[in-house]
Amino acid sequence: MTMKHRREVLGTVLAAIVLNQTVLAQALDALPATYAGGTTCVDCHQAETERWQGSDHDRAMTEATEATVLGDFRDVAFTAQGVTSRFYRQDGAFMVRTDGPDGQLHDYPIRYTFGWWPLQQYLIEFPGGRLQSLGIAWDSRAAEDGGQRWYHLYPNERIDHASRLHWTGRDQNWNYQCAECHSTNLEKHYDLATDSFHTTWSEIDVACESCHGPASRHVAQARSATPDTPPVWDADKGLVVQLADRDGGVWIHDAASGQPKRSVPRTQHRQIETCARCHSRRGQISERDQPGRPLGDTHRLALLEAPLYHPDGQIKDEVFDVGSFIQSRMYAKGVTCTDCHDAHSLKLKAPGNGVCAQCHQPARYDAESHHHHAPGSSGAACVACHMPQQRYMVIDERADHSLRIPRPDLTLKIGTPNACNACHTDKSTSAALLAPLALTLKTAQATEHKDKGGEAHAKPQFLFVQSAEGVTYADGRLTLKGISPVTILFSDRPERLADHMATENFVPFWGEGADSFKSDPPNGTLSVVEGEAMDNVVMTLRNPRLAGRDLSYEVEVLEGRPPASGGAASLFIDIIGMPLTPVSFAGARRRMWRR
Repeated sequence: MTMKHRREVLGTVLAAIVLNQTVLAQALDALPATYAGGTTCVDCHQAETERWQGSDHDRAMTEATEATVLGDFRDVAFTAQGVTSRFYRQDGAFMVRTDGPDGQLHDYPIRYTFGWWPLQQYLIEFPGGRLQSLGIAWDSRAAEDGGQRWYHLYPNERIDHASRLHWTGRDQNWNYQCAECHSTNLEKHYDLATDSFHTTWSEIDVACESCHGPASRHVAQARSATPDTPPVWDADKGLVVQLADRDGGVWIHDAASGQPKRSVPRTQHRQIETCARCHSRRGQISERDQPGRPLGDTHRLALLEAPLYHPDGQIKDEVFDVGSFIQSRMYAKGVTCTDCHDAHSLKLKAPGNGVCAQCHQPARYDAESHHHHAPGSSGAACVACHMPQQRYMVIDERADHSLRIPRPDLTLKIGTPNACNACHTDKSTSAALLAPLALTLKTAQATEHKDKGGEAHAKPQFLFVQSAEGVTYADGRLTLKGISPVTILFSDRPERLADHMATENFVPFWGEGADSFKSDPPNGTLSVVEGEAMDNVVMTLRNPRLAGRDLSYEVEVLEGRPPASGGAASLFIDIIGMPLTPVSFAGARRRMWRR
């Protein structure tokens, strides 16, 4: 055979291979995707499988065995709701003697475990294909954390066998309430005529295809490889759910602001919608799940309404994560679940504040100047302020994923909780509201300011300004009559800062902190308008008292003579930490007095 003929034969063979691969790819793509089982994934995805093993997804539901049951079944008695239940072993089975649907004590074998940490529940088989979730759960936390005990999931409610919350009732039915999110490829198969279930699953726990969808086409394409040719992949590698980003987007820091941003704006939220099928408060509106389809095709996401959420959108009832997360600025900027959580182990990608430091510069945010708590303390944790936790099922602490700033002012206005008072329970809401202001002033006072040439300048000094409709003075006490409900504060140089607070909050602010006005009384200048003239009086201020619309101070007059009564007045109050700035009027008056 000549060299020319050899090239022609080789070209024909290669063309046939390409044609056959194209035909094969088309044939594989035409096949409906079915569930292949997680064991088929191990050969190619060993690392992912190892991270998944032992995770909450892996342990979402299991057969009740020596290896999976955490509760104490050594003939232990537990009394709740007027019923004494007994947990014991019989012929190798895990048993509970407790009240049944008729209110009488019965012996039930535990069929499955449900969940793992911080609590484990137990499922018991009933006629009609039902599995019921026992109302007594095992606290699987460490003993030193209050765990290793049996407890009732509704300790504050009176529940008997006739209650809808009784463990044998419809509201505690696994098939109807829980099953969809604890097993893979679950189908309820409810028969209305017989009011019974024939529920099935392909895998008992939350395995690979719970998130990636049925993988038969992906497996077939992977196995199309030969010793001489690579696998025949289609655009999505045979996957029904494409979770990976394909826009090349990465997180970078904006040079101007120093804030993190995505290099390419996010245009799809497929990953979050996949997680939302279980990690949200939602109602199922389709019997059959549709992997890869928008969440709204099969579920109705609960709205931000009472009693599920607080008026400002914070979590209240058991709403899980997604409903709060999609309120956040992070969601709007393109953050997804796996930016913080490992998709397979479900653990955070870094311990403590490290997970936030992936994007938020530690020098700026993991610093006492930002969080105002001792470094390494619980108060210095990002989640303490921005993801406050709430307990569900008595012991399960879950974080609010709206990642909001604490708002004590909203607590005063509309009664919503705030992260400050959640920790500082000994402080009033007014104190929580004023603390950031006090810290801002203190930080500004303590900061050395330099110009571009490196020359140090005076630290910023602040004035408080209060206005009133009139003024009286008697026996060393100054009273501002008809005080404005707003107290203004500002600094002049080197930084121009301005803010305001409710006057009713100014009185508790007076005594806040070790270097407060109470410990270091400020000077103030009272300006009173009388006709076309304005009189100024410099005085030291102590012990403010607010009664209705009248605010009074004990005063020591330093310069001038306060009127027994007068018209419209303004009081300029110098901030803690003297001397004051050159252009502060009261400060200038005080320096004159000191001279």
